[in-house]
Amino acid sequence: MSYKFLEESLFTFESVMQSGLTKQGAASALRRLEGQGMIKKLRRGLYARVNPLTGGIFASTFEIGTALHLGSVIAYHTALEYYGLGHQAYSEAYCLCPARYGEETVEGVLYRFFSKTIEEGVAERFGSAPIRVTGLERTVVDCLDRIDLCGGYEELCNCLSALDSLQGDKVLEYLGLYQKKNLYQKAGFILSKLGVKGLGASFFEACERNIGTAWVDLCATGEEGDKDARWRVKAPKQSDYDYWEGE
Repeated sequence: MSYKFLEESLFTFESVMQSGLTKQGAASALRRLEGQGMIKKLRRGLYARVNPLTGGIFASTFEIGTALHLGSVIAYHTALEYYGLGHQAYSEAYCLCPARYGEETVEGVLYRFFSKTIEEGVAERFGSAPIRVTGLERTVVDCLDRIDLCGGYEELCNCLSALDSLQGDKVLEYLGLYQKKNLYQKAGFILSKLGVKGLGASFFEACERNIGTAWVDLCATGEEGDKDARWRVKAPKQSDYDYWEGE
């Protein structure tokens, strides 16, 4: 018998029942398909189609992270990875959710869930399974806000140095929604040093108008750094890293 849900890389128990099966019939079909090695149960109510050539599942980390909870959105370093900007491989995935959830490990990946910050800037992609991910400019602002969730300062700079360009008006929109002066400082300092395309003088002037009086320390505890008076930022010495080489 052919099942329409097997066309998807991920599917739920509810979607199996929508194929016209009763609850008992759906459970029986899933047990049979799992026994035949055609599908794999990832957690209660969530299943993945198995690639017969490799024995692994078709579903990606991004698809799984989206499916684990209602309203889940791929974010922070995992969103950078989605856009091809991840500099290091991670065995953790970060998601934003409207409610609190505990960590879950699926297929060797630890999924961590964080409370939503702002509503705007979420993109939806549809393929073999839906993916919800923060937009590129929103992702950059989120990572500047939580540098710890994108691998730290060095990893963030290496990721952002691979950017082709950014839309400055969108970055400013999300900075404004966050309403944090230190975010303008971090954005102005890091993005100007990296020379990201698409960000003209007006962008950095807008950032500078909104910076705070307090200094922002991007160094690890006890680490010696350089101070930038314009942005009131203390950061690790440039000579220690390779992402400034394009200057």
